[in-house]
Amino acid sequence: MLRLLPLRTTEKARLSEGKGVKMSRSAKTALVLCLDVGFSMSNSTPGQESPFQQAKKVIQKFVQRQVFAENKDELGLVLFGSDNTENNLAKDGQYQNISVHRHLMIPNFELLEEIQNAVHPGSQQADWLDALVVCMDLLQNETLGKKYERLNIVLLTDLNTPSSPDQLDIIIGNLKRAGITLQFFTFGQALAIWDTAMEGLQTDP
Repeated sequence: MLRLLPLRTTEKARLSEGKGVKMSRSAKTALVLCLDVGFSMSNSTPGQESPFQQAKKVIQKFVQRQVFAENKDELGLVLFGSDNTENNLAKDGQYQNISVHRHLMIPNFELLEEIQNAVHPGSQQADWLDALVVCMDLLQNETLGKKYERLNIVLLTDLNTPSSPDQLDIIIGNLKRAGITLQFFTFGQALAIWDTAMEGLQTDP
């Protein structure tokens, strides 16, 4: 099932509590957190947290809950807008400033510490659609030949990045064929923009 849905404040709270994405105890789930660390995510009004700070806090709370749940679900972390490029698709100048920060793994305290101390805002921007393709590639390669009940991608962004909308239909089709569920966390003004642009879009196979 593919769901292109913005998550509102209450839903963000549910995910940070480990409820927004179902992680099964009876069968493994593979989930990739796709975090926008581009420079626009650092913009904020005085006295308010930046979109990056909000997104990082959501991820930390979610991962913390998964650590204490002690199940076998696996998490990966992809950063886009990063200063470096590290992914299997980065050839001929494509998929730049996208980094696979962590491959699929059972979340642990080391990952929590790494998110706290090693995940920082970047000074670049990257196409969020390209980031989705990198996440799909990661999920498909690292779950090949293994049994998972669910494959999920969670994208956290302010949507203030360059993108190629002509590729959207292709990517949606690929997500559906791969059986990957996609959910958005949008921050700042992006939520209102996304509501308008994606109104009524919800597709199931």
